[in-house]
Amino acid sequence: APAERELVHAELSVAALLDSATLALPDTSACEVAEYRVKFTPDLVGRPVIGAQVGGNFGNGIYGGSAIFLSDMLGNHNILLAGQVSGSFNDAYILAQYGYLRERTNLGFGYEQFPLYGFVGSDFNLLTGVQRNVWLRDVYRTLRAEIYYPRSVFERLELGLGGSYITRDQIVERFDFSTGQFRRDTDRLESLVLAQPSVAWVYDNALFGFTGPTAGQRMRVQYSRNFGDLELNNVLVDLRRYLGLRGRFGFAMQFRSLWRSGPDADEFPLYWGGPYFIRGYDGGSFSGRECERSRERAQAAGVPSSQITACPVRDQLIGSSFALASLEFRFPVLNWLDLGFVPIGFPPIDGALFFEGGLAWLPDSRLAAGRGPGESPWTVRAPVSAAGASLRMNVFYTVLRLDYSVPFNRPDRRGGLWSFSIGPSF
Repeated sequence: APAERELVHAELSVAALLDSATLALPDTSACEVAEYRVKFTPDLVGRPVIGAQVGGNFGNGIYGGSAIFLSDMLGNHNILLAGQVSGSFNDAYILAQYGYLRERTNLGFGYEQFPLYGFVGSDFNLLTGVQRNVWLRDVYRTLRAEIYYPRSVFERLELGLGGSYITRDQIVERFDFSTGQFRRDTDRLESLVLAQPSVAWVYDNALFGFTGPTAGQRMRVQYSRNFGDLELNNVLVDLRRYLGLRGRFGFAMQFRSLWRSGPDADEFPLYWGGPYFIRGYDGGSFSGRECERSRERAQAAGVPSSQITACPVRDQLIGSSFALASLEFRFPVLNWLDLGFVPIGFPPIDGALFFEGGLAWLPDSRLAAGRGPGESPWTVRAPVSAAGASLRMNVFYTVLRLDYSVPFNRPDRRGGLWSFSIGPSF
């Protein structure tokens, strides 16, 4: 019929859809009604990575990892499964987590395994030419339950209770400079059982750009206590502020501090240098000559030999507690290149100029603005600082970071230090 042909050839538009009687909504009386049932489907699957190493100084091993995030249609139930293997099962990271988000008060339950390395000390034998580094490896296996209560869109309170089973090993690494041979020995020491309740206040209204936050602030204040085979208190303060200027220019500031106290506070010494803490002081960047000269300076200053470690300039950043302050000026570098006839999209690249400083300490350390003659870097902790420039690139939702840092408290190092890391800026 002419009317039907006119309808078929008419231009399709939103107005035509709204006005057309032949495109009415479906008849709901003919629909089948059923109760909602939770069915998990994958929302995100991490690209799996796997590899193997055979032979060599570091032995055999398998390396790789992946992650998957699942949820139901309404987002009331979430499951996160992640794993990463680095040579052996004891060095593997495993995470299984469930979140219940149906009510205003959210619940979370999870299991996690991760290794935590603590540096004990190092020594160098001038006669044999062998340097020895001693580490403690604590492999945590933790069950945890948490409650999150949002007070507003940006603020929440957290309560948590966890139980951990910790196996402790001593790892001794020996490197023979005369032959170039590396050897690693592992000895099982003990097992520990801990319970850890915690409470935290969190505020976060930050706006994110391509490689990190650009405006707002992020704050976290947390207290936790360990009971069981080890007893200690943990206080964490993390304050971050972002001042956005025109374009993608802005300033970023942070202050972070972890303070441990109690009878067993010295059980968790860590090294607080590197791209994720104090840049320009990466643990592996200290040469044998730099460590030797720092020992010579300590001896010349009158430090007792019992307080001179294998590498004083490096070992001053070993501690169970730390404090760090950073200031960055962030600016855009490149995110689009137009050649006229071939527009080419580049991953967003941002730059930054930074200055930061901090210190680490042990329970029996004395904190000071500087050291006087005869004072050991191991017993008297003074701040170290660095300045430099950084490039950040967003590639497949991962931020690649290239830093050039000039440390101000490494007198025997000439020039700055390049470091490459993965992860968002603070």
